[in-house]
Amino acid sequence: MSNRLPKELSEEIFRLTTADAVTDWLAEAGTAIGGVSWQPLGGIPNNVHTVQVASDPALALVERPINGIDALLDLRARERGETASTPHEAAVRWFGVPPGGLAAMDEGDRRKLADHLRITMLESGDAERPTVTIQDQGTGQRPDAFPSTHLSLLASNKKDKRHQMGVYNAGAAASLRFARYTVVISRLAPSLLNGHADEVGMTVIRYNPLDPDRYKSGTYEFVAAKDGSIIRLDIEELPDLPFGTYVKLVEYQVARYARAAHEPKQSLWHLFHAALPDPALPLRIVETRADRFAGVRGVERRTVSGLLHLLSRPGTADYADVREVDMGPDFGKVTLRYFVLNEDRDPDAYVTSEQGLTLTLNGQRQLTKDRAWIKRNLELPFLYRRLVVVIDGTTLTNATQREVFASTRESGVDTPETKKVLERVVQELLEDENLDGLDEAAKQRVLEDATKSTTDRVKRQLASEIAAFMKGELSGAKGGRRKRRKRRRRRPPGPPPIVDDSLMPEIPDRLEILTDPIRIEPGATAALRLAINAKNDFLPKYAGALSIVLGPELAKHVSVRSKGRLLGGKVRVTLEAQADAPTTSSSLQVALVVPEHAVLLTATSTIEVVEPKEDDTEDKRSGGEPNVDVHWVGRDKWTDFQPTWDGQTVGVCYISRADLGEPTAVTKVEWFLNEAFSSYEQVVSEKRLGEAAIKTFREGFEVPVLFGLFKQKLAEEAKEAEADEEGRQIEIPDDYVRGEQARMARAVLMALEPGVRIAEIADVA
Repeated sequence: MSNRLPKELSEEIFRLTTADAVTDWLAEAGTAIGGVSWQPLGGIPNNVHTVQVASDPALALVERPINGIDALLDLRARERGETASTPHEAAVRWFGVPPGGLAAMDEGDRRKLADHLRITMLESGDAERPTVTIQDQGTGQRPDAFPSTHLSLLASNKKDKRHQMGVYNAGAAASLRFARYTVVISRLAPSLLNGHADEVGMTVIRYNPLDPDRYKSGTYEFVAAKDGSIIRLDIEELPDLPFGTYVKLVEYQVARYARAAHEPKQSLWHLFHAALPDPALPLRIVETRADRFAGVRGVERRTVSGLLHLLSRPGTADYADVREVDMGPDFGKVTLRYFVLNEDRDPDAYVTSEQGLTLTLNGQRQLTKDRAWIKRNLELPFLYRRLVVVIDGTTLTNATQREVFASTRESGVDTPETKKVLERVVQELLEDENLDGLDEAAKQRVLEDATKSTTDRVKRQLASEIAAFMKGELSGAKGGRRKRRKRRRRRPPGPPPIVDDSLMPEIPDRLEILTDPIRIEPGATAALRLAINAKNDFLPKYAGALSIVLGPELAKHVSVRSKGRLLGGKVRVTLEAQADAPTTSSSLQVALVVPEHAVLLTATSTIEVVEPKEDDTEDKRSGGEPNVDVHWVGRDKWTDFQPTWDGQTVGVCYISRADLGEPTAVTKVEWFLNEAFSSYEQVVSEKRLGEAAIKTFREGFEVPVLFGLFKQKLAEEAKEAEADEEGRQIEIPDDYVRGEQARMARAVLMALEPGVRIAEIADVA
């Protein structure tokens, strides 16, 4: 009896790409070594609940390259006898990654480093279930160590290793559920042998359903020699990368991302960039399925460096900021990055609609909020789809991380700590008036070609209907109910920010305070705006060199909450006053000191803590007329809306609640109606109406349809708010919403013109 396979079978295991082939190979292997045995994974017969923790095969797959990155980092740590406080610090110290991350790394160096971690797509015969291999040149393992490493479940292998990205040691096993078989082969790095034999171990993991009449569930098992020992391969090195770990997920269920690996969407390229916003090390994806995809020529390779690298590339984003947000000593800090993609970029090529906001830990996705959440919380109806928000939670305190992050990366934990992080991020974004300016500019581009406007009579009727429906909760031209004290009112949107730095020097010689004096209310925030004549990203590159010092009157009561990115020569610093801050004034000095560049710049100003302003608006229980507006647009503007309009689209309703002191109060309602809604066009065409008749007909159509869109929007918001309160995401299908709106509009048309038969045409032109 032996546990070593002959050379031919040892080499053949690397060529297998189908479940049937693995089944046949296992039979031959058993014959060659006198039989095999199947052992419970993790030594736990009842292990299904531990393995099947994930519902998303794509996110489960991402855990495999994370393990590969950890193996590379751990190899250097063990070889050097060192550790690091974060994976990114380890990458800087041991792999030559610049402090600015992979985005700042030379392209050639990044590709060379990516060769140490490869994910390869292989043809399995099933388009939706390709075979995927993940191979790293990291630590690897000795065969006898398999049970406590590759085949363990919930062992605390990473709990005290801060230089690794993984924390819970629960992720990689989740991928077993979605593969027909999982092949694991490993060879310990020669530098770590310490006198042990240099051997290559292997196993195959399967799901055994057991007898459903006797057992409630099956079990996950791994193959071993007949005596229970780990099987050895008769090879000296692994193919491609001589040592480390090779994992093959045979016929893996990853239909959503099964396209050619290099494609911008529905591919490994898309998946890994979105799920790993800022990996400590890059990785290589390899596509070999040339016969399946016409665009693949031979073997194609691409380097994945993370979502932040993609978003930071020149020409990708119109506007971007990076802010370090101090949440206090008990919470720690987060780094907030957000990007407004250029209009010629497809947002879905970077993140899906479910990932408008991402909260990361050690560079990997942990919690997401969808674009509807972004739109609802920021009220950016024309910008929200192009806004990508990434929050790095690595510098939160350990206690806060435990409350925010879950062991799987499919969702976060619905706790007060999570809500506070998200609320602080929303507040930071609300205080960036540049986002309002960009949203307004996007809106004006739509309005430039608006073909019709509605009449004042219709607007007054709508205002009356809505005010009555809301029963006094509205504010507007006639006043409205008394408002509570406001935390902060957003400034009116200005012009889009100037981001060009072509005339700026590399090293600044001017620092100016643009807000003088700075006024702030107790318990509130205020923006300190600075002008620094330097290239973009001089801050945050030298963020530590910028200091703000307050006079003794307010030094203990006002602090710096966040610093932003220098863009177009300007930067915003957010100051926060304690709730008990005295109403007084103090000096404020800003200094920028960078010794290595001989920079010593200062500027002085005054800061005043002032009493909060009371809103003395009279109480009018009947409510007021909201600010309403209606625009008709034609076919040429369909692509300006998301999802893209077609002939079955009625229109869209936007509800604004811009009063932070009264968050439920509607302050503005705006509609965009589709002039080319097929049923509306049909009636107008068949009736051959004149100008006056068309105007009357349109007004009769507008009021009930617009009010219907308004009520539907309120219902959507209510469902979304309920989901938020319960800590879950909700997605109301666009097709369903559009269909309901079209049915409602057609009913109105039939009531207006009962003699006209309205055809339900599936118009997708």
